[in-house]
Amino acid sequence: MNNLKFSLFSFICLFVVFACTKNDDGASTNIDLLDPALYYKELNVPYGTDNNQTYDIYLPANRTKNTKTMILVHGGGWSAGDKSVMNDFKNFVREQHPNLGVVT
Repeated sequence: MNNLKFSLFSFICLFVVFACTKNDDGASTNIDLLDPALYYKELNVPYGTDNNQTYDIYLPANRTKNTKTMILVHGGGWSAGDKSVMNDFKNFVREQHPNLGVVT
């Protein structure tokens, strides 16, 4: 019984050691970084598997990590409605607060 426990423990240790090693195959991770000096707009960014689960993001130019962001949520009880009903309000917020990020 002790041999079985030792064998199982050894297998688990080997599995953890090899499963947790760093993958250093020389491939670089190519991440597209946004230039904070430029205005950024991305439409229909998915956050779920349904086609209706999308949001739009508007980031001001010259933003920093301290730039505030307003999230606009339309009515509909998470089962109806469309983010486009917030377009007029989104445009108003962006005009009145040009240094604010907006997500709708």
